[in-house]
Amino acid sequence: MDATNSKSKEEIESYYDQYVQRQSQVGVNARHRSIISFLKKQGMGSGHRVLEVGCGIGTLTSLIAKQVSNGSVVACDISPDSIEFAQKFWSKATNVHWQVTDMSDFISDQAFDFIVLPDVLEHIPVDQHPQLFQTLRTASHDHTLVVAHFPHPKGTEWSRVHRPEKLQIVDQCLRADELMVNAYAAGFILNSFESYSLWEEPYDYQRFVLSVNRPAEGQRVKSKLRRFFTEKRLTYFG
Repeated sequence: MDATNSKSKEEIESYYDQYVQRQSQVGVNARHRSIISFLKKQGMGSGHRVLEVGCGIGTLTSLIAKQVSNGSVVACDISPDSIEFAQKFWSKATNVHWQVTDMSDFISDQAFDFIVLPDVLEHIPVDQHPQLFQTLRTASHDHTLVVAHFPHPKGTEWSRVHRPEKLQIVDQCLRADELMVNAYAAGFILNSFESYSLWEEPYDYQRFVLSVNRPAEGQRVKSKLRRFFTEKRLTYFG
């Protein structure tokens, strides 16, 4: 178990209360744009209901709120000061409900179409992940997608040795196998998992998409036209 798991809820809350000014100075950057672009590719549309876990001061939330302009967002964070800032700064985002919670006490009377975890899983102690995924499952319906984005573990390993001042109060190396054990135990199944480069090479981030593990359904055969174009694409472009 990572030593950072010994941090109390109060210590973590206080740390992120003091993180507000730093976040406000950064604003929207390539990471936020990369996440919203990926959510669009996953089908996030104007009428969807979204749960965002670890919203901070609402930077990504503002982009999600625009994307689901006819839907709604429940944006959660452990830091009361972050939520207070977000409520004031994004007051025009009327389709967002802000909530202070570390997710251990989260209860919802609705199921969400998308659950987004934007660079937050690595900051939630890993011994809390089993309960977290169970909580997310109770907030899901049969077609919910869970989308998570987080630093590549090799980058975090390197930072621990060479730039520890860049790490946050809880900053864990997340391994795919450990994440999936908890996700599958909660009733999810993996749709995709990938490493990609945003600012550093070869990879500095990872992301995955989960769906609810429903009973198996028959496979749908592609139309002749779609199969034709697939063959042509593979023939000419590999």
